[in-house]
Amino acid sequence: MTATRGAPLELKCSVNGYPIPNITWYKDGKQLDPQAGYNTTFSEGVAMLTTQTIKEGDQGMFSCVAVNPEGDDITSCNVLIQD
Repeated sequence: MTATRGAPLELKCSVNGYPIPNITWYKDGKQLDPQAGYNTTFSEGVAMLTTQTIKEGDQGMFSCVAVNPEGDDITSCNVLIQD
């Protein structure tokens, strides 16, 4: 995905499972710090990661990991920043 510097960023992934999975977001293989400026939500089967203003440091590979006692699944998106 290509995003414009200064614009908002919104990443979504569809998640289902029973019991309801726990969702964890990663950037470049490291779990996102809650203080890093990203907002994460999970509602009605949609996990979302947003930030209001994309900056150079937001470029990289984002992954959404869903885990429950039945197993786990992952989806990833490479974010490229353009001017």
